[in-house]
Amino acid sequence: MTKMLTTALSVARGLGLPVFPCVEICDANGKVSKRPYIKNGFNAATVDEAQIEKWWRQYANAIIGVPTGKNTGLFVIDIDQSEDKNGEVSFAKLGIDDPETCQTLIYKRVAQG
Repeated sequence: MTKMLTTALSVARGLGLPVFPCVEICDANGKVSKRPYIKNGFNAATVDEAQIEKWWRQYANAIIGVPTGKNTGLFVIDIDQSEDKNGEVSFAKLGIDDPETCQTLIYKRVAQG
């Protein structure tokens, strides 16, 4: 079992969040984007362990996508960094305390079981 499959199952099992496999793509300028490996993308996300195992056997190095919005109740702020911009600085200027990130929160919940 790959680490990504183990993590995908942990997110689905431990947090009850549906997951789907994604791939990171780097364009000619070095900008990284993500897209689903599967038809219907986030709409196909599931907590069904058999389906998750099937996807990660087919796309072993897939990163884990989790839908946001009404269906999961998750709200995400994506803070970008590049040569031209510093998302952390821009976010700090808003005067909002830097909350735990979803990645940190998910990791902590999965690690705690």
